[in-house]
Amino acid sequence: MIEQLKDFAEQMQKELDDNSHKEDWRKWNDLNAMLWELEYHKGKLLIAIKDDEKKLVKEYIADCANILMFIGNAGELYRGCEEIDGQECYKTGKECKYNCEGLCKDSC
Repeated sequence: MIEQLKDFAEQMQKELDDNSHKEDWRKWNDLNAMLWELEYHKGKLLIAIKDDEKKLVKEYIADCANILMFIGNAGELYRGCEEIDGQECYKTGKECKYNCEGLCKDSC
């Protein structure tokens, strides 16, 4: 993986971690709310760019990228559930063949 992509992914993960006290993004499926959230963060990004606040620009780019990922997730465009043996669903306690923490619709 190229270094810039690693840095970008790490910043996205940092933003997810910093916001982990909020509702689990993998359960969020309100497209209109996501689009409004994207516009809000895009506005913050534009102000940070105008003010040459590089640290904030980096943060808000990652926020926007994460929201785009949420949209893709809600549309089931990305599959985060790899098939494995012996996984237990955290919701039901039943055996599950996916590593999706019980959030996958194809899971148990």
